[in-house]
Amino acid sequence: MRHRRRALLTALIGVVMLVSLLTNLPWHNLQQATLSP
Repeated sequence: MRHRRRALLTALIGVVMLVSLLTNLPWHNLQQATLSP
């Protein structure tokens, strides 16, 4: 049970990191586009 729980935690963290990275890339582009007319 402990191993399964730890695996789930690591998987969740990995997914969160992936999502944050994917969402951060476009956000930077949007900020640059809005900053520079």
